[in-house]
Amino acid sequence: MGHAPNLVTTWERAGEDVCRQALEAFAEVGRRIQAAQATVLITISNDHFNNFFLNNFPAFGVGVAESWIGPEDDLRYSGGLINIPGRPELANHIVRHLYEQEGFDPAVSHFLKLDHGTFVPVRYTFPDFNLPVIPTFQNCIQPPMPTLARSAAFGQALRRAVESFPGEERVVVIGAGGMSHFIGVPGQGRVNEDFDRRWVSLFEKGDLQGLTGLTPEDMLEGGNGGEEIRNWIAAMACAEGRPAEWLMYAPVPPWLIGMGIVDFHYQSA
Repeated sequence: MGHAPNLVTTWERAGEDVCRQALEAFAEVGRRIQAAQATVLITISNDHFNNFFLNNFPAFGVGVAESWIGPEDDLRYSGGLINIPGRPELANHIVRHLYEQEGFDPAVSHFLKLDHGTFVPVRYTFPDFNLPVIPTFQNCIQPPMPTLARSAAFGQALRRAVESFPGEERVVVIGAGGMSHFIGVPGQGRVNEDFDRRWVSLFEKGDLQGLTGLTPEDMLEGGNGGEEIRNWIAAMACAEGRPAEWLMYAPVPPWLIGMGIVDFHYQSA
């Protein structure tokens, strides 16, 4: 799902129809998560120079703290800073599994201020902030970035890590970012609907191979923000490549993004 800060700061500029579609889609995701009796939410997103910077920008990261605060960036959120519970036992198990079984060596953080990349999806699916969150991160903004295939492998490894946990948890995963957007570059504010529609088609067909086969030239069409497709790819791979049900898509220049929300309808055995 989309995670743009403008979903909070300039929400109303998108117009009544788009706002209604987005609210209904977010609420439906939250309803389905509650119906599944989830006990933990894992987010797959990216930081925007709020926690990680050029002196140390990991390819992958996992937060393992007891709790989180957010939003970090200037969302002008009316509720102020929010304390969001974590789930350290499961988070630390995930880290150990990734290190010992999967060949992934993510950075580990015991303190994070969640920026819009994680805060916005949580804000709109669980506005009471009462579902424990394990935030995970991929580098989607600063080259060199993980390959799309590596992002898919990260999602698969996360699923296996969760499935190997001996505790009683019901885990839901949200991948957040995109869709096309151009930030701090020529063409800022443009939305490439053709790129987004290709994105829609590939996820709708469950074409994980087609997604990981997108070339750097293909990705340029979605702008620098389109690189966040990695978070969707990881979530899809976590769901074993299930085709996505699109709950909404709309090009929304006032939010500077193509806005999409999907459900992969995956339940682990």
